[in-house]
Amino acid sequence: MKQYLQFTNKIVRLQKHKWFLLCLKPYRRLRFILKYAQEISNKELNSKIEDVISKSLSSRERRSIYFDIFLANMKYGASISDYFNYEFFKKTDGERKEFITEEHSRWLWFAFNDEKYHTILGEKFHTYDNLQQYFGRDFLYINKDVSQQTFLDFCHKHQEIFIKPSKSSWGRGARRIKINKFVNLDDLYHECLEQQMIIEEVIVQHLKLAAFHPASVNTIRINTVITKMGPKIMSAVFRMGNRGSVVDNNHGGGIFAAICVQSGIIFTPGFDKFHKHYVEHPVSNLQIVGFQIPNWEEMKSFALEMVLIVPQNRYIGWDISLSDTSQCILVEANTMPGFILQQAADQIGKLSFYEEALKDY
Repeated sequence: MKQYLQFTNKIVRLQKHKWFLLCLKPYRRLRFILKYAQEISNKELNSKIEDVISKSLSSRERRSIYFDIFLANMKYGASISDYFNYEFFKKTDGERKEFITEEHSRWLWFAFNDEKYHTILGEKFHTYDNLQQYFGRDFLYINKDVSQQTFLDFCHKHQEIFIKPSKSSWGRGARRIKINKFVNLDDLYHECLEQQMIIEEVIVQHLKLAAFHPASVNTIRINTVITKMGPKIMSAVFRMGNRGSVVDNNHGGGIFAAICVQSGIIFTPGFDKFHKHYVEHPVSNLQIVGFQIPNWEEMKSFALEMVLIVPQNRYIGWDISLSDTSQCILVEANTMPGFILQQAADQIGKLSFYEEALKDY
């Protein structure tokens, strides 16, 4: 078993090389073709075309889109989701080749971040161990070393907690719980222990950020890399919850919009996984475009300071919010942050931007 794990780790580390990416192309193309054929046969692809592009396309126009999706994968490694997220049906070939598609993502993750250091921030409790001074709230990782009494003391101290699985992503399994007589704390403790949950003090966020969607902690995703010249901010996106969800991420139905890194002002409409655009938030009716992120300079400095604590991970997506006292708070750190948010938000491909950052090592 040990030898098998060593072998698989070596294979994983090879993904940082472009030549290995080329070797994987036949496999990736075959996998795409199988998925492509399946989505055509069960009419999923047709539904996506109708939802995102138009319901009134002729049969000829529809067939043209089918072929274009296939061609985008062959030429640029774009998945079906990439095609719609990045609105390739509106893009020229020159614009398409600038996008970081699914095929490029793993190469960039492993080119920037050495896999052997992944656990430094790869699991939420390790993030807390390394960056606890930036959390700005109480935090408890429930495992066999945490007694039920410690758990109960935490719950009674805060009266309302936020729980999430330590190894989950995309907000799966996260929920907010008010501690009252209707909550069976014995059952909750054993659930948290079995699933190795993390429990946190609920963040009371800055009024201007909360106003967009009060049910969720609305965060700013700041993507950073480390170059020879030092840490650099690559992009920033404001993420807002929607429809009463307690999470603000894209997979949970959240809305995101691009932030100008220099000014901290949102310069695009909101966008969600259903490919809808929002000038105003649909719940609060607040205008998204033109919103100034509060304490923007402090937030940038906060992210760049954290980068230096974990320099082994050169590419990180920081989810940051502001407390009600305007204190910067780290919500999560991501060592394999996706590229959908930062490219779909402003519809500008960033492959050359990241390739240039790699050259600067």
